[in-house]
Formats: sequence, structure tokens, C-alpha cells
Amino acid sequence: MFWPNGCVGVKDVDRKSPKFWDDCIDEFLNYYTWDPKFATKDEARASILAVLRDRLRRALADDKKRADKQIKAGGTYLQHGPLYMKHGVWSRITEYWNSEGFKKKSAAGQKARGAVKIPHTSGARSFDRRRRDYVQKHGKPNTLVVYKDCHMLKNKDKLGQWITEAAKDIIGKAPADDDDDVDDGDPDDEDTESDEDHDMTGDCVLLKPSQPDKEPYVARVQKIKTDTRGKVMVTVRWYSRPEEASGGRRKFHGAKKLFLSDHYDTQSAKTIEGKCIVHSFEEYTKLEHVGAADYYSSFEYKARTKKITPVRVAVYCKCEMPYNPDYLMMQCDDFKGWFHPHCLKMTIAEAKQLNNYDENILKSATVFFVKLVAVSMSMFFQFVVFQWVHTTFFVKGLNCGPFLSVGGQQTGGNQKQKDMSAI
Repeated sequence: MFWPNGCVGVKDVDRKSPKFWDDCIDEFLNYYTWDPKFATKDEARASILAVLRDRLRRALADDKKRADKQIKAGGTYLQHGPLYMKHGVWSRITEYWNSEGFKKKSAAGQKARGAVKIPHTSGARSFDRRRRDYVQKHGKPNTLVVYKDCHMLKNKDKLGQWITEAAKDIIGKAPADDDDDVDDGDPDDEDTESDEDHDMTGDCVLLKPSQPDKEPYVARVQKIKTDTRGKVMVTVRWYSRPEEASGGRRKFHGAKKLFLSDHYDTQSAKTIEGKCIVHSFEEYTKLEHVGAADYYSSFEYKARTKKITPVRVAVYCKCEMPYNPDYLMMQCDDFKGWFHPHCLKMTIAEAKQLNNYDENILKSATVFFVKLVAVSMSMFFQFVVFQWVHTTFFVKGLNCGPFLSVGGQQTGGNQKQKDMSAI
């Protein structure tokens, strides 16, 4: 729990002030982030704020309840503060709890809870909180069980009795085993699966983006289930684009490059727009034509840390960059390495007219050619040198796989290994 300089009821930093919650959120974002697939920055901030407020109320309520029990055995609030909170902050909170304003607010809350048509026995804890506690403890959510827990007496002499007849009547009208429509990941649940559901299992699919102007999301279907209400749900493993990783998109990232994420999710099958193909790096470089539904992946992405693996990659050319299949490269004739035409001050059109390329031959032959011209040698020798230079090139076209590929890593030539953070 992070506490800015202040606490509940302190005038200089009020819990209702924007500064208090801005400080909380800024601290939270030092350790966590959000998935842009599901929320914009403003939406994520609003969600974080709602959760922080709820967690703060819950934490304070639990701390007060614990302190109240310990005080019965002797001592004061100040002697039973939580370890995560500074003593001064805890002192000011306890002062607020002992204030007339807090006591009036607490009494009003108790009166309001007692005035409801069907009172509950969960005290200050909401039904939603009781439900979350149940899920955390038992795994599978069950509305009826939580309802009973909130509307049955806890006293030893009245244990198991309904708080009111109205509460009992409501539970009698509810269908048996009315579990919430939530996927808890239990393979032994009562959801049914059809043969058609298995058609897309293992396939890669395009899913509707959160905003119309965004590219569709890409994911691999892990499981498809039709629940007892007839809704088709899909469990997917996401692919992430380079923009989502730490460092963002870089020059060597191809336009169709994806990272296989460790993030799984379950959602409605209605979000699927169609199928696509995520190739291995080697398969992608061999494609004669790259279609709109063709992608490739050669790295894995950790959603929580936004890091990718492996951390070291092969680099090529004078620029020492990883291979990007969208760019043409030329291989040195004596297998010394691969080069981008623009790094050799050559256009792609010029490169495509060549067969082989030897960096050393080009340099020496060019010097020799200049010397021949300088001494006014015959056109015959000039022609011979010209032919010599321009028949020692070997060029691969765009997206034609100019590398021997093993497990998505390029081999051949004088390749080096570099840490991704240094590129």
C-alpha cells in the first residue's frame, strides 16, 4: 500500500483531492502497466483510480477491524498499527476514527443498512466484495452461495437462519446452481463443446480492435467452448506488435512482425473477424507473395515486463542491424557477410542488376579501373575490368530469404551477436 504525504481526514492532503490520487496512480505506474488492447491511457487511469479507492477502503476497514480485536486484549490503536504504514500516518487515521465526524458517519451508515427492505449480514462489506472473496478462496464463482453468506445469521444460537423471510423467499425462486457466466479455467465444468468448436483450435485469428481506426488484434486460439447458455467463448494467446514492447518499434522490425505473448484471455467468439497465418521467420522469408493475412513471429513477449526474448540477436551489414525481411540484402561472394545496398551507397535498382557482390573485389577493381583510365589504357582493358566487377554480384530480392535460417535465426557470413538493448 502506497501512502502519499497525508491520509484520510488530513486537511493538507485530503483523500478526495486530485493530488492524493494522482500520487497514488503515479506510484502504481512505476511497477505496473496496462494492455493497450483493452484500454486507452485515460481509461486505464480511471480503472486504476477506481481499484485504488476500493482497495484503500477495504484495507482501512480490515486494519480497523483487526486493531479493534487486539485492543480488547489491552492497548490502544497506536500500538497495533499495520507494518506497511508509517506510525505518524496511522496515528492521524486513528484520530479521525475517534472524531465525532467519523462516528456520526458510521452511525448513519448502520442506520441506512438497517432500513433496507432486505438487510444483509455482511456488515460494511458489499455483495461484490463478498463475491470476490469467495472466488479468491474457492476459485469458481457462485452467486447463490455468496447470497446465502450475506443473508444468513452468523450468531451461534441462530447460525444458519435467514435474516428475513423475504430473503428466504428470493433464494427459493432462484434456479439451482445458478453459476455466473465467468470462465474460471476449469476444464471439468459443465460447458459443452461441439465438433465445430474445434475447427479453429490452434489457428491464428484476427480480432476486432478496441478502436475502428486501429489494426486488428492477432491471437492464437487455445480453446473454444460453448457454455450452457449457448454463448461461444474462445480462450486465446495474444500476439503483440513491436509498438507494445519496451523500446517500441525499431528499424529492423518488419511491417508484419509479431511477438508471441505470454498473455492469455477468454472472450466472446463474436470478436473474431477472420483467420490469419503467423509464419515462422524461415517460412515467411520464403513466401513469394506476402498477403494481408500473413504475419511472422520469431520472438516471445513478456506482457508484465514488456520484455522480449531472446535478448541477443544476429546482426549483419556495416550498420550491424538484425535482418528485416522487408529490405533487400546482398551476400558477399566469398561469404563474408550480407549488406544493404543503401549502406554501400547503391540503389535497389542497381543492386538488382547484379549477380554477385564481393566488397574487396569491388574496392580493388575500382581502384585498378581508375588507374587504367589515368594511364589511358585501351577500351579493351576497361571493358574487361567492367565485366570483372559486374559479374561478381549475388543478390536476393525483397522477401526472398537471403539467409540460411535455423529456428528463426539467420546464419551465414560474418554475422555477430548483439544485445537487443544495444541496437
